[in-house]
Amino acid sequence: MVDVVLYFEGEKNGDFRILRSVKNRFGSTDEVGIFKMTDKGLLEVRGEELNFVEEGESKVGSALTVVLEGGRAMMVEIQALVTESFSPVPKRVFAGISFSRGQLLTAVGQKVLGMPLYKYDVYLSVAGGLKIQDTGADLAVIAALWSSYKNKAFFEKNVFVGEVSLLGGVRKVRGVDRREKECKVFGKSLVRIKKAGEIKRL
Repeated sequence: MVDVVLYFEGEKNGDFRILRSVKNRFGSTDEVGIFKMTDKGLLEVRGEELNFVEEGESKVGSALTVVLEGGRAMMVEIQALVTESFSPVPKRVFAGISFSRGQLLTAVGQKVLGMPLYKYDVYLSVAGGLKIQDTGADLAVIAALWSSYKNKAFFEKNVFVGEVSLLGGVRKVRGVDRREKECKVFGKSLVRIKKAGEIKRL
């Protein structure tokens, strides 16, 4: 009988790995281990070393978010590239989030923000090679798509956190206090909007 299965997640070319557990019986599976691949093998990444964001000027096609992995809050960068397609079926490439979630958010972005993504190739990636499951990153995904489509960078202190509904509403997510605390560490702040369409005003 198998009681627990451990998974190492992460892009094979990335430095970071997340250790998750799936249990069949008792015990919490909320906590995760975060490791970095080095020349000396896998080394644990501690709280003060959890930095997946390159400091500097804000970039086109980039949006910051704070995700919760277990009890850890981590600031990560979502990067998007929206480019005109010359194919009958535009490409959709998502790295770091599930393909179905990426497709859904692309559709919401097209409907709510009026982006004609049906004639654009969409490439989306979570910087650092992380794979995230937190729906709190939804708003950052749509913000990154909008930034790339409009070729306009957001204010460098903006952090996008929120689950986006099919109708474009922004729902609150768990652990807001922890996410805000992580923002303050980097001198940034959460964007306060109730609808994804309000991204146009930023």
